[in-house]
Amino acid sequence: MNTRKLLLSLLLGIVFWLLAALFVRYAGRYFFTGHPVRLLVLFAATLPLSGLFILIAKGLLRLSPPELYDSAVVMTGIATLLDGLALTFRQSLYGESSGVVLLGAAWILWGGAAAWRWRMAC
Repeated sequence: MNTRKLLLSLLLGIVFWLLAALFVRYAGRYFFTGHPVRLLVLFAATLPLSGLFILIAKGLLRLSPPELYDSAVVMTGIATLLDGLALTFRQSLYGESSGVVLLGAAWILWGGAAAWRWRMAC
């Protein structure tokens, strides 16, 4: 993968993480607070959604199958790093409730793992 595609993969990883973080911040109280059915539905819906993110990256960056693997590593790696940093240093980014923060961060990690699975199918 060339440097341009690598940097764009890094940027997409940041954008995808930011979208997830904003979702946790603004919709977290509906999914991450005492509603196990909603939580289960959200985690299940994340599987195809993460596949969509991989397809978006594949299309935007015009990635070949080997490049898609590298791109997925970069995108999920930066998202995981940012999730860990936010959880450690800026929990308020995810919300005020510790339950929302912890479950929201776990959901973001789940999304990264689900995206990792999709990179093989694309």
